[in-house]
Amino acid sequence: MWLAGNTCGQDSLGVMTTHQEMKEVRKQRFIDRYENVFMTKEPTRHMVKIGIMPYNGWNGGYQFLNYTGNMNVSAGYEYKVTPVFSVGAGGFFAGGIGSSAGEKGVRFNGTAGFSVQSRWYYEMEKRMESGYAASNFSGNYFGITYDHYLIWSGRGMRAGFSRAGAEWGMQRRFFNNGFVDLGAGLYYHFDGGGIRSNSTPETGETLAIDYYKWGISSKATIGFAFGDWKKKTDLPFCEVLRCQEVVRSQFTILWPHLVLGLRYQSAAEGIGFEQKLFGSLSAKAQVDGFIFNQSGYAGDMKEHLFSAELLSAIQLRYYISQRKSRKTGKGGYDLNGFYIGPLGEYSLSRTSNSYRGVYTAGTRDSLRGGIVTGYQRTLFKNAYVDVDWRMAWQLGMSSSYHSLSRIGFGLRF
Repeated sequence: MWLAGNTCGQDSLGVMTTHQEMKEVRKQRFIDRYENVFMTKEPTRHMVKIGIMPYNGWNGGYQFLNYTGNMNVSAGYEYKVTPVFSVGAGGFFAGGIGSSAGEKGVRFNGTAGFSVQSRWYYEMEKRMESGYAASNFSGNYFGITYDHYLIWSGRGMRAGFSRAGAEWGMQRRFFNNGFVDLGAGLYYHFDGGGIRSNSTPETGETLAIDYYKWGISSKATIGFAFGDWKKKTDLPFCEVLRCQEVVRSQFTILWPHLVLGLRYQSAAEGIGFEQKLFGSLSAKAQVDGFIFNQSGYAGDMKEHLFSAELLSAIQLRYYISQRKSRKTGKGGYDLNGFYIGPLGEYSLSRTSNSYRGVYTAGTRDSLRGGIVTGYQRTLFKNAYVDVDWRMAWQLGMSSSYHSLSRIGFGLRF
C-alpha cells in the first residue's frame, strides 16, 4: 500500500510539473520564441535606420485627386541614453512624377520633412531582469515626437506645417540588418494645422487655410538597420521567409492608413488576390481605396474639400529567379521573389471643393497600361511585404503618364 501510494504521489507530481511547464510555454511571447530572429538579447546603443513606409496624401490641383503613389522613404538615427530611454532624429520623403495631356514637361508631387523624437521602452527593464532581453531597440514604447512637413506640387511648394505628439508603438529588429516599426499617435498641428496654400489661377493669390489642430494617425515602417551589435551566423532564414513553402494562391490585406481629426479625416486600405498560373508566372488583382475629407476657414469663409479614389489593378508577374530555385532544390514554388510584368489600371475619383463661396465638383476615371517590377516576400506565416515600381500611360493620351513606387505591407491568407 505504501508503494502504491508513493507511486500515485509521483504520478501526481509529474502531472503537476508537466502542466506548469506547458503553462510557461503557452505564456512565452512570440519574440522570445524567435530570439535569434528579433535579436532581443543583443546589446545595442546606436542604430541607423533606412526604411520605407506606406504614405497616402492629397497632392492635387483645384478639382481632382492627383494620385502619386504611397511610398515614403525615411532615414534616421536612434541612440540609447539609458537602457530604457532613447533619442532620435531623421528625415523622410514621398512623391512621384508625371505629366498631363496639354501640359509641357513633367510634374513632381510629394512631401519631405524631418522629425526628432524620444522613446521610453517601458517593458525593457523588466525583460532585462527576467533574462529575456538586453538593452536594445526591440520592444514596445511610448514616445514624443516633433515633425515638420513641406509639400510640393507641379506649381511649386504649396504648404508647410509642423506637428508634435505622443505615440505608442512596437519596434522589432530582425536578422542582422532588418527592422519594423508599427504604431499610432495623437498629434497637435502647428502653423494652422495641415495648412494648404491655395493659389487661385485667376489672381495668383495665396491663402493659408486652417484645417485642423488635433489628429490621430497610424504609421508603419520597414527597412534596414545598422548598428553596434554583434553579427550572427546560422540564422533561421527559411523558417521565417518560408523558403520551401508551396503556395498556389493568396489573399493580401494592407496595413491600414488612418488619420482622424475634428476637421480632417483620411483613410486608405487595399485588398488583393494572387494566383499562380504555371511555372514562374502568376496573375494578381488589387483594389485600393482612399478617402479624404477636411474643412477649415480661409479668413472668415468656410472651406470644405472631399476626395475619394478607387484604384483597381491587374498584373501579370514573372518571378525572375524561381526557375533557378526549382532546379537547385531551393524552393521556387511560392509567390516570393523579384518579378516583372505588364500592368493594367483603372481609377475612379470623385472630388468636391468649396472655396471662397465657390463650389466645384467632378468625377474622373482613367484607364492606364504599363509595366511593373518589384519584390515580394512572405514573413513568418501571415505577414508579407511587396515593394514595386511602375510606369503607366493613360490610354488614348500618349502624353499623359505617371511613374511611382508603392509598398504593400500587411497580412496574407
